[in-house]
Amino acid sequence: MKSEHPDTQLFIARFFNEHPRSSVEELLKVCQSQMILKSYDGVYRALKSIEKGNILLNGKILVKNHENYRNIHYLLRPDSVEEVTRTAFQYRDSIEVMHRSRQGNTPTIYIKAVQPLDFEGVDVLEKMEWESYNVIFPWSWDKTGRFLQEVLQDIEESPPPPENLSAEPGFKMTEDMRALLSWYRVNVRLPDVPVMKETGFDHRKVKSLREWILKNSVVHFPVFLYGVHNYTPLYFSFSTKCYAFFMKFFAKNSAVSYLIQGEGRTLLFVNTLRPIWAFRVMEELENTGIVKDMLCYYIQDKWNPLVEDFKSGKIPEKYFWMFGSKRKKEKGRGDG
Repeated sequence: MKSEHPDTQLFIARFFNEHPRSSVEELLKVCQSQMILKSYDGVYRALKSIEKGNILLNGKILVKNHENYRNIHYLLRPDSVEEVTRTAFQYRDSIEVMHRSRQGNTPTIYIKAVQPLDFEGVDVLEKMEWESYNVIFPWSWDKTGRFLQEVLQDIEESPPPPENLSAEPGFKMTEDMRALLSWYRVNVRLPDVPVMKETGFDHRKVKSLREWILKNSVVHFPVFLYGVHNYTPLYFSFSTKCYAFFMKFFAKNSAVSYLIQGEGRTLLFVNTLRPIWAFRVMEELENTGIVKDMLCYYIQDKWNPLVEDFKSGKIPEKYFWMFGSKRKKEKGRGDG
């Protein structure tokens, strides 16, 4: 069925990554103009397929650095995972996500925060303030899946990605903006009516604050062409002078990856169907000197406050639905 073809799914994923709050009707017009899908029913089937199959995930919002708000990650090697976890929960409002991982028998914890945190008495393997955040989409997807077996050669040095994590002058996160952001973190495409209901803001205020927040954020929809649950997330941290190689190489992957730069180091998140192959590629790059001082981990046991709030009943499940109901054709959805 054409609506469930990977090329169709990839086209739709790219459309919403370029136009996060566009309506289904706007997508239909583009699909018709490109002879991809002809009817609303076909588009709707494709949307439900990629949503239910966890091929296109809810949009992610990374607010850029500004006063009293810094994108920072920590890599910790604690004596007691439980003690660090309890400490992290005390910083709940400042933590976006936490992962537990292992390298051999040694537990490791990754924490992404929005301000400096104090983990007194804990071995900090890495602390990095982010300067650039680059989403590597699978727009050059290698359908054979064999790109990880390619012979790596002629890798040239290239400048680091431009710094893109500085908010505009005058941008500051107010309490009203935090309230609004908390709901758009649930769903970037959440219509105005539920947002107005939850925040008490009128339509004009919702639109004005939303535009200001999104203008000072990096927004994207993660893509996993075989469904997110089939992928193994990997963490690599290293020094390199060959940044463009990673952007080009992992664009052949079937899922989203991330290249993050800060304080002279590079952080690479890879979601892969073949983790052993991915590790071999990175080991080869280290052996040839393309990357240096590399740290690498499997990522496990994800926790974030959003999931916790959903499990506790604070967030209605329907708020996560990106494309609504078929009988509601989102008339006038748009950006307004």
